[in-house]
Amino acid sequence: MRLEVEPACQVSVAGRELGKSPVALRLWGNEVKVTARNAELGIDFTDVVRVRPGQDTVRWSIPRGSLHVRVVPYSEVTLDGKALGEGPYPVMPAYAGKHQLLIVNRALNVRRRETVQLAAGEDRVFRLKLK
Repeated sequence: MRLEVEPACQVSVAGRELGKSPVALRLWGNEVKVTARNAELGIDFTDVVRVRPGQDTVRWSIPRGSLHVRVVPYSEVTLDGKALGEGPYPVMPAYAGKHQLLIVNRALNVRRRETVQLAAGEDRVFRLKLK
């Protein structure tokens, strides 16, 4: 079976890297847990892909949501390696899955990493108050 991921991502199944989509999969049933990653686009998403009997190709689109970061006091914020600035921060459209935030406030001597999980279609607000 052929799996096409939109946008193109590195694909792995059960921890085994299969390469950049599209990839060939062997199935022993009608579903498989797949992880898609694309660091440039901030994608780190895992879900179950379902396959109908006789289906040769599955097209899998990574769903989106949005993330609004609120940090008090304003600090330098980076989302998946991309600078958002020192605030206020825009609402960011993002792919569903895991995202990495880096919050730096030099005045408070704070450098903090946070992982945020975003669900498909979710409008998530991440709040952090630094002391």
